[in-house]
Amino acid sequence: MPLVGIEASLFVVVFIHMLVAGLAARRAAKERSPVTRALVTTGPLIVAVLLISTQPTVDLPYLLRANENGLAALVQGPGEAWREPIVFLREGRSATVTVERRPTGLRLYNDGRPESGFGSSEPGFGPELALLGGMPTLFGPAQGRAMVIGLGAGHTTSLLLAGGFERVDVVELEAGIVEAARLMHEARETPFPLDDPRARLVIDDARNRLSLADAGTYDAVVSQPSHPWLAGSSALYTREFFEEVDRALSDGGVFSLWVNLFRIRPRHVQAVVRTLIEVFPHVQGFITEQSSLLLCATK
Repeated sequence: MPLVGIEASLFVVVFIHMLVAGLAARRAAKERSPVTRALVTTGPLIVAVLLISTQPTVDLPYLLRANENGLAALVQGPGEAWREPIVFLREGRSATVTVERRPTGLRLYNDGRPESGFGSSEPGFGPELALLGGMPTLFGPAQGRAMVIGLGAGHTTSLLLAGGFERVDVVELEAGIVEAARLMHEARETPFPLDDPRARLVIDDARNRLSLADAGTYDAVVSQPSHPWLAGSSALYTREFFEEVDRALSDGGVFSLWVNLFRIRPRHVQAVVRTLIEVFPHVQGFITEQSSLLLCATK
């Protein structure tokens, strides 16, 4: 329940479970005395009320960091040490977004998974992002209108704007990502790409936005969703989605796609590549730092 947050949602779930337990116990004790039935029914509810009255809290930073380093979280347990590096935390409608300050720079997390960030050295991002955002300019015949799927820290959008595109539509599902990206750019004192008049932000699902676009609308589509094995993101690696991208691209248009090479089995990477080749006639692949596969498909 995004409107009330994770902590309140957990309390509601506990209360509902206790209520169901009380009703089930009452049904099981229907042949007992009225006093016994009353105690059995109200017992779980009393426990729930007492539990909530103690005002327990959920250490959200601890839970998010435990997702990345489970062993350290188990050994150290909850505490302020997990909160210290966090400079931004927002519970959004689709994800919990955090930004941490590390010795190497700022890192953006989506539900505890690292997604992007700014390194301490220039330009602040790795070669995989430079290639992902640069391929439409390198291989595309026109720099008219482009779509970026997933804002992240905004690096890809910045590269497309620097490459001369006349308009860049940025489709982001979670508004908290936009706030986090702006904070990081302000901390680095770099221009925020969405402040460029050529950039248009759309808070929506990328599949919905592409389906609304006329055929041949875009000269480039750049997609860097999260891992293919995650619910939601997996839909952006399917044949149906690739066909929708192909329909929305102009002749000679470029589709650049990031595929992680970690936390994924080789056969799943092969499935993504094979599916893309079945839709697009020309596909090139580039590997950066042994951790990212960048695919460039042209129509």
